[in-house]
Amino acid sequence: MYLATWTEVTNTIMTCISTVTIVSASLIIPFLLRRFNDKKMRMESGEKLLADAFDKYFSDEYPKNNFEWYVAEIKSIQIKFDINYVHCKNCNKHCKTDKYMEFFKGYPKNIPELNNFYFTTSRFSFKFEMNVLMCYKCGGKPKVKKIKKEKTN
Repeated sequence: MYLATWTEVTNTIMTCISTVTIVSASLIIPFLLRRFNDKKMRMESGEKLLADAFDKYFSDEYPKNNFEWYVAEIKSIQIKFDINYVHCKNCNKHCKTDKYMEFFKGYPKNIPELNNFYFTTSRFSFKFEMNVLMCYKCGGKPKVKKIKKEKTN
């Protein structure tokens, strides 16, 4: 009698575990896949908008586009994707978008520096982050890591 009861309890526990596993996998996996695809599509559209604004700024076909227009396009992308902070890759600090855009307007314009915006996203959240090459916190001075030279014979 005791053995039959133990077998029934074990079967019941195993059935519960497998049921919970199947139900959670059938609900969680599609949600995570949809979430990843939405995030990827939003990031691609943001990158496309940034590249399009840069291409139009330097295009001869759009003569009315000037630097103020380019800054307005970047600000509209920041508003559309709800970006409040930019991440500087030079000094690894975060800056408010308003302060950064003021710095960007006054910074001496070099052609490589104009297209310094790009997006990244974290693996587990929907937070989009706009990255820049230099910010007002690092003063626009590039911080380059020194490369150790190896001795060659």
